[in-house]
Amino acid sequence: MASHLHHSSIRVNWMVVFTLLVLHHGYAFAQKHPSKISHWDRTLRGAVYSGYYGDGVGADLNAARKYGFDVVRLFFPGSTDTPKPTVMPGAMTEADLRDWDSQYFESDRFKTALQTLDKTIAGCAARNIRVVISPGLVPGSHGKGPVRWRLYRKWWWHDRLGEFWKRLAMRYGDNRNVIGYLLLNEPGFEVTQDLKFDDEASVSGYYKRIEDTPGDLNAIYQKTIAAIRSVDTTTPIIIQPGQFGRPQALRYLKPIDDDRVIYCFHWYGPWLYTTFRKNKGRWKYPGDAPSHLSGDSDAPGPIAHWDIHRLRKAMAKPVRDWQSRHKIPSHRIYIGEFGADRRVAGAERWLDDVLTIIEENGWHWTYYMFREREWNAMDQELGPGQDSTKRSENQPGMRVILKHLGN
Repeated sequence: MASHLHHSSIRVNWMVVFTLLVLHHGYAFAQKHPSKISHWDRTLRGAVYSGYYGDGVGADLNAARKYGFDVVRLFFPGSTDTPKPTVMPGAMTEADLRDWDSQYFESDRFKTALQTLDKTIAGCAARNIRVVISPGLVPGSHGKGPVRWRLYRKWWWHDRLGEFWKRLAMRYGDNRNVIGYLLLNEPGFEVTQDLKFDDEASVSGYYKRIEDTPGDLNAIYQKTIAAIRSVDTTTPIIIQPGQFGRPQALRYLKPIDDDRVIYCFHWYGPWLYTTFRKNKGRWKYPGDAPSHLSGDSDAPGPIAHWDIHRLRKAMAKPVRDWQSRHKIPSHRIYIGEFGADRRVAGAERWLDDVLTIIEENGWHWTYYMFREREWNAMDQELGPGQDSTKRSENQPGMRVILKHLGN
């Protein structure tokens, strides 16, 4: 009996040791490879980046690492919504588009885009920079003539959007460096309804009318998230409201019953100040500028004094109110784009004040835009000059960004 007890105690001790080893190594693995959502438990800072220009990507990502980016938001390389070269977009019927789109996922264009994205994600991973994937255009999102914005006109296109994201989720769900899918970038079907975004009575009525129709953004999100979660239960999903992601549109966005969802908005207000071609040298910051936020009218309208206090009220208050109403913590809020044209007077002060407000609220951020080759108006490394072509971290706007990155 004594001998039996002795051997039993040894077996029990080894079981305890084994359990402790498993727990220890499991904890160590979790620390080395944390769950994707855990990255969003601390503030992420970085930039939107399109990249995909051959050898220049490596140099860009080296600079991003040097600057201290935690994350970059990568546009899906190449439009998913560009018709065949032999067909004029305006001449395409719904049947033409369905026929074209049904071939997209097997096309060389889609395969090449994925391979390009793979390389850039790997480059980011090598530099310990996380990635949010964000297509510019998705199946059905744009177009011309009677098929424009067909995603919001036909239920069929919701399925195509779900299929697109399901395929990406199957490819990147196990990639630890991909920490977010931004489902739709700046959804703005409201623009087709001749709505004035600052006219809340008109906008509110519109959202009531489109509920449970193909134009219902909340329905689109629910269906697309279900498609992703059928193959990927871990990668955070990012959604933003309509009106091109304006914070004022959050009131119409329904929170998702998924603890791995991040809520995103964009900020370029006031539009007639931050946009060089609209500003035309008329307004500076801080100072007097049009009071309305959106770009749906070129008319200046009423003028207001813009400073950090007005920015807090216009940009942050709608977000904080929505957070409070739905009990959304700040580490689940992400400002995916913000910026002012580097050529407008006071752009660096505007950037500093916007970033100060973001940091006050504990939101994640990616500024627009890091090393854009095609449209460099918001490439802050280039400085305020109209013809500036030499990048430098010492340009006024870039110094502001580096300050908020902790440099």
